[in-house]
Amino acid sequence: MTIERNKESSELVDVEQGQSGFAAAPDGIGSSGMGPCIAAAVLNHSQGKAWLVHESGWSVNSQLLDDIFDDARAAAAEHDKITLWLLGACIGDTQDPEVVEMTRADRKMALERAQDRFPSATIVTEFSDDPEVMSMSVEFEYDGSKWVEEMTRDSW
Repeated sequence: MTIERNKESSELVDVEQGQSGFAAAPDGIGSSGMGPCIAAAVLNHSQGKAWLVHESGWSVNSQLLDDIFDDARAAAAEHDKITLWLLGACIGDTQDPEVVEMTRADRKMALERAQDRFPSATIVTEFSDDPEVMSMSVEFEYDGSKWVEEMTRDSW
């Protein structure tokens, strides 16, 4: 997946599993390989800033998630336009009911934390129960007025 960067000086902040990252326009931010993992992105359209965390599935580290939410809230002004993305947590082709239950619990926890920290923000969820989808990837780029996403769903 590649987003065409409209400025020569822009880079992509690549957030790997177990990490968090920050980008300010013109740089983009992204992550790949969210199978059972969950990625959470806070996109501040008004300021051109973005935070992203890629957390392991089945045992989401709520502290890492809370830290990016806290950082994004501290940087936000009262009337900033903010969108939160929660994605990944793919169930894929698993037949194990315990894995399905743990994945759905991670989704619920991440959504509850997002709603608690950003009650007036738009929240987009892109979780997958499709047995063909084993992993997701996402990149966000700032177009001058808002963050634009490019997401892929991958199968093995």
